[in-house]
Amino acid sequence: MAPEQPPVLGLTHVLVQVRDLDAAERFFVGVLGFTVRDRGALRDGRPLVVLRQGLGLTVFPPGVASGERTVDHIAFRVRDLAPFVRRMARDNLPYEGPVTTPTYGTSIYVRDPDGNRIELHDR
Repeated sequence: MAPEQPPVLGLTHVLVQVRDLDAAERFFVGVLGFTVRDRGALRDGRPLVVLRQGLGLTVFPPGVASGERTVDHIAFRVRDLAPFVRRMARDNLPYEGPVTTPTYGTSIYVRDPDGNRIELHDR
């Protein structure tokens, strides 16, 4: 029997860390014509601007030099998180979460081999 392959439905958003949130919003909204979907805060308190075109904007965390990692995470919508959680447990792979938010439902976060943070969410 083939190993269980959880379905990934597609890329949903990329969260980019910026030096100046107002300037970034002016560029993406004013220059590129993106539209704001939501405003809020991340779990760590950093401000968040969510754009309808699949881009999130936030500032670098305290103590992190701008430019170290511009992309905070890449998010993929999945049909069901349970197969992923089972796979993480089976392969003894660390993950963060689950975290539940009104916008993305329930999420878990894993790291790819290069250390990039990947979010899997069910809404």
